[in-house]
Amino acid sequence: MKNKFRKFTFYQNQSGYMLVTVVMLLLLFSVLGMSLLALSMNSMKQSTGEVKSQSAYYIAESGATLKLKEIEQTVTALSADKSLNKAAFLSKFEQTVLTKRNAAHQLVPQRFTQFESQRGEQPEAEVSVQLMNVNLETGVYEYQIVSKGMIGERHRTVSKPVLVNYTEGKGFVMPKNLGVYAKNQMLLTNGTINGNIIMDTLTSQVLEISGNPTINGKVYVPTESTGKVFKYSSGQQWWFDSKAPIVEKQGLIQEMKMPPFPQPFPTYPMIADKLMTSGKNTHYVIKDGNININSSVAPSVTMTLTQNVQAKNINFASDYKLTLDVGNRDIALVVDRISGQGQLDVVSKDGGSLTLYVRDNIDIKNHLNISQGKDVFIYLGPSADPLKPKTFVSSSYAEFNASLYAYDANLELVGSAAFTGQFLTGGKSVKVQGNTKATSADTTVVYAPKATVELTGSGKLFGAVVADVFKLNGGASVHSSEVDLGEGPFFEETSKESNVSVESGTTLEQ
Repeated sequence: MKNKFRKFTFYQNQSGYMLVTVVMLLLLFSVLGMSLLALSMNSMKQSTGEVKSQSAYYIAESGATLKLKEIEQTVTALSADKSLNKAAFLSKFEQTVLTKRNAAHQLVPQRFTQFESQRGEQPEAEVSVQLMNVNLETGVYEYQIVSKGMIGERHRTVSKPVLVNYTEGKGFVMPKNLGVYAKNQMLLTNGTINGNIIMDTLTSQVLEISGNPTINGKVYVPTESTGKVFKYSSGQQWWFDSKAPIVEKQGLIQEMKMPPFPQPFPTYPMIADKLMTSGKNTHYVIKDGNININSSVAPSVTMTLTQNVQAKNINFASDYKLTLDVGNRDIALVVDRISGQGQLDVVSKDGGSLTLYVRDNIDIKNHLNISQGKDVFIYLGPSADPLKPKTFVSSSYAEFNASLYAYDANLELVGSAAFTGQFLTGGKSVKVQGNTKATSADTTVVYAPKATVELTGSGKLFGAVVADVFKLNGGASVHSSEVDLGEGPFFEETSKESNVSVESGTTLEQ
């Protein structure tokens, strides 16, 4: 009996040991299972994070691409406006494209949200554009697009360089159908303007009306202007009601600046002496550098110029005539002064021309280039005293058929003189008076952006006027016609238009 009890006790102890072992194994497997589950869940979480991170990168790339497309559309739209010069183009471009800053001077990026949601989360891209560099030699402007792609808590940032190359057109182009351009003020008492008016100022009430002037065209003001351009008394309300002038806003036109003036004048060999004989009488037409057309021995002299030369003075008397024959050559003649009662004419063929450099002034009382060829170009040098500028006066009852560029002289086109060509001056006053006229077959430009230009009497000008202040009185009139400033030597040819191109670089992650 005793042995059986011991054997029974032994079996009970063995059974308890097995139970502990099983429990320990179950615990071990549970721990291993939980660990494997945690590892699996962590792996899935990391995989989801990688997907979101990659998505954020693609969102950032897409934001940069969308902004680049907007930039290209802006360039296309602004390029279509041919009235914009380089400065105006870039100003409007940067106003549209560059990222604005808040009061704290922090960038306020543009948000793009037009992306499909991912697992209930909406992707976004924050995009900014900044100017990075300007290459003054090449005219290339470098901008940088920075795009931050975001989805959930994940975000990635990329950058893309953008180059804008503005190649400015060669020369200067006058606005089409331009009658009068005035930078600061216009006063119309009577007379007629057949063509458009440009008032290039933001100031209100700068076009003053009195009397009964006529405007057959539109009045353009800058886009930023209030549009309230006219000034008139209550007694002039009838004019405004009956004429109903059209005022429109437009983008800035190119700056009306003076072209380069050749200074100092070129130096050439002195013209050789020339003796002429008539019977027993002799006369030095050229002596010691002076050209003397003031003797009955030689009342009409023709000189053939085959090379560039210089002289001192050209002296006229008694309506005698000097004809300069340049043939098919482009000849330059430098002189100190041209004066007296006489005629100066130029003949050319096959595109030949004469460029006169006059140090002092021109004061002749008869025709200058009555042949009416567009072959005479005159540079009138600076005044000896800038505070007392010289005055150039056209001939009364004569024709002045040449283009004139005065450094700082005031111009007076008076009497019944007929004139053609381009009249440019850096002076402060231009007066067109009396019955002065230009024929409709020719185009005349009065280009004086620093001057008060005044038309009075019954003069007619076919072409355009550029002034700081413009005044119209009496029966005077301006008749707009196509103007090509490239016909003379003062402005460069205007055959080439401006060109703008956009080039984007490689997208890189920041």
